[in-house]
Amino acid sequence: AVGHHSDGIWIYSQPWRFQTNPIHLQGSDVAVCSLAWLHHVFLVAGLSNGSLCVWKTFESSSDCCHWFKAHEKAVMGLGVSDKLVASVSEDFTIGLWLSETLRPAPALDAGISPLSILHGHTSGVTSCAFSLDGNYLATGSKDLALFLWDVRDPLQKTPSLLRSLLFCHQDWISSCAWIGTMLLSGSNDGTVCLWDMTTSECVQKFLGHQSPICGITTEKDHVISMGRDGLLITWNLQGVEETRFLAHPSQTNHCTGFRDPWQKDFMLAAAGADGTVKIWRPLTIEQPQVLFGHSTSVCAAAATSSSFLTISKDKSARIWAIPKKSVSITGDTKHLPPHQGAVTAVAWSPDGKFSASGGEHGDLIVWQGGALLGIAKVATRCISALTFHSSHTILVACDGISLWDISDSAQNVKAVSLTRRRTLWQTKGACVLCMGTLPNLGTSVCGLSDGHLLILQPGDDNFQKFTDMFPRCYYDYSAFDISPSDEEQEEVSHVWHTMEKPDLIKMKLSKDKKARIIKHIKWTPNKPSSFVTVPRLVKDKLLYGDSEGFLWSQTPHIEEQEDEEQETEHEDKVKSEEKEAEEKEEEVEKEEEVEEEVEEEEEDASKDWQKRKIHCDTITALHLVGDRIVTASCDQDVKIWDGSTMKLIGQFRCRAPVSCLQPSPCKDSSVLLMVGDTLGTVYFLDWDAPLCGKSF
Repeated sequence: AVGHHSDGIWIYSQPWRFQTNPIHLQGSDVAVCSLAWLHHVFLVAGLSNGSLCVWKTFESSSDCCHWFKAHEKAVMGLGVSDKLVASVSEDFTIGLWLSETLRPAPALDAGISPLSILHGHTSGVTSCAFSLDGNYLATGSKDLALFLWDVRDPLQKTPSLLRSLLFCHQDWISSCAWIGTMLLSGSNDGTVCLWDMTTSECVQKFLGHQSPICGITTEKDHVISMGRDGLLITWNLQGVEETRFLAHPSQTNHCTGFRDPWQKDFMLAAAGADGTVKIWRPLTIEQPQVLFGHSTSVCAAAATSSSFLTISKDKSARIWAIPKKSVSITGDTKHLPPHQGAVTAVAWSPDGKFSASGGEHGDLIVWQGGALLGIAKVATRCISALTFHSSHTILVACDGISLWDISDSAQNVKAVSLTRRRTLWQTKGACVLCMGTLPNLGTSVCGLSDGHLLILQPGDDNFQKFTDMFPRCYYDYSAFDISPSDEEQEEVSHVWHTMEKPDLIKMKLSKDKKARIIKHIKWTPNKPSSFVTVPRLVKDKLLYGDSEGFLWSQTPHIEEQEDEEQETEHEDKVKSEEKEAEEKEEEVEKEEEVEEEVEEEEEDASKDWQKRKIHCDTITALHLVGDRIVTASCDQDVKIWDGSTMKLIGQFRCRAPVSCLQPSPCKDSSVLLMVGDTLGTVYFLDWDAPLCGKSF
């Protein structure tokens, strides 16, 4: 049965097998929001005006047998058990009905009353599902909550709320379904969660959708989910993706599963906004084989009977043999990268116990010793930066800045649970470009695209926004890199401004929650045709990598600034109008003097630069680890250099261009690196003598 927005209901009899005429059930012009079969022959429809309609489908008449007001607003979902029918509505309520009272009969035409009306949700209820034994009813709502109701013996006792899972998703709960004694929930945040309702614990998260979930169904040990964008994904209960394909070309509104009565195959129907329904056998479609070789987008392909040719934007052409049919449906899934899309940020906890990676589609993963421990969907947009605020808390920049807690999972000793504690900062015209945390103080610094800095001290609930600590000429420059200084016993952060004419501010943060500029380093890159991608200050020696693969070095000119003067400038905010005008004139004069000095020094400074070609493409990472220098590039290589001689002593090639890299903070003889690439693969590289590693 298919419900339409303005064309009533159409019933089809095995359209994938027989060419039969569908039955058109006439109703009103009210949109059909939900449908459910009652005893295989009666069809119940929930309408947008809050009414319920019941039809006898075995009679030739297409008129509705029962039509009555059930809710004040639209009926968004229906659930059926042996004895009960549940209706959920935008009016925040759940209606329970005895199925016998909904069966059309002359004696019941006088009026139909619900057995019970359940209250508890604080927003529209979107979905419901009875457990397999019919004793429990699960409901999901726009208030981000899942409720479990005890509906045993409804005639003997009033149904009661048994479990409430508040804020179990980041957006509306759009669908729910039972698989055995476990409950599945799908959300507009693009995630599907598996819940143990006896303990209220989430035992598995299914990530992969980049759009809201519009439907979930199950078959044995398989979970099938449908996104609004028409993407269908099947999983096993361990969260391993088995297959994915586009099941509908337009926006998809709903899906449901059923069995072919002849061949007993599991089938799925996907209803789209274009008025069509697509029918699939999703469990017979195998996972596509993944062939690795190109490092960026494939833009063309041509095939023969035994091979095919591909051309990529990585400037290469490859000839492949047609792969043989895979023996196992999940045989290639272990090679699939953990992130959907590029890895955009990586970070280590201060003690090196945990590490985290963020992706371009908002997926956050926590690792330990190279093993995946936990995964969460932060948002549908890119995670631009990550930093550990403490050993068990992560600051995540994605549609603002949120604080996430890492806690042990009650169900699995080899897993952790990721929970959003709160949102600390909302994006208001400026996005977060970079983050860094000073390990000893635990102070986190965030650089915004508008040139301002946010500082979060340990124990604080909100960021401090520092706007008056910098000269006015820096306001137009955004920080593109923040890193802790390597100076011993100094809580100093290096803040790098503007890639075109870079500027370094050495900022000291103290326990009294004050920030001061202690050094200002002005410098001008020597190469006009390229731009700075990663800079570092190593023992008063300036290093930077550029967009052409060169490593540049120079001893910079440093301006010392007195701490007391900076504190006075920071605290003295109330000034007269005349004095403010004088200061503005002085600032303009200083800016002009600075520009003149830079222009005069550019020609002389360019002679001091030394350069070396160390990569074939843009350098994306540059770190000092002990007496070694680590670099990474879009040419797919990670390289380790001797810091004094710049001799290459280690090299590792990734599957794709390296997008981010962070060394472990643990200070021992070996070098442990966490690397992310543009295909979503995460690598953990351990260098002692040869550089080796494993990828995920």
